[in-house]
Amino acid sequence: MHLPVIADYLTPHSEFLIVVSGFGASMGAFPARCELTVFETSYLLLSLVFSSIGLGYFIYGKKQHHKTVYYAGIGLMVFPYVVTDRTSMILIGVLLMGLPGLLKKLDLGE
Repeated sequence: MHLPVIADYLTPHSEFLIVVSGFGASMGAFPARCELTVFETSYLLLSLVFSSIGLGYFIYGKKQHHKTVYYAGIGLMVFPYVVTDRTSMILIGVLLMGLPGLLKKLDLGE
């Protein structure tokens, strides 16, 4: 029985590249060469910060029955999976954090 071979090395852009091949590839579970990229430290830190703030918004919105805060929390937890650029992540995260307050100030939200 051949176990999968996992090789990781540092690329020039300070990202890790993980290559999986071997038993799973021969069984059809993976393509012959499957590459997964793990992002930079700044991306991981920003996604952790915005997801944690989103969890707080989500819990607060659920307990206080504030729909805008609730949905902003869901958005803050989900958007780091879609956005990979740091500047876009910061802009969208700040926008989502300020959205409930802005909507309340404009009398459009709860």
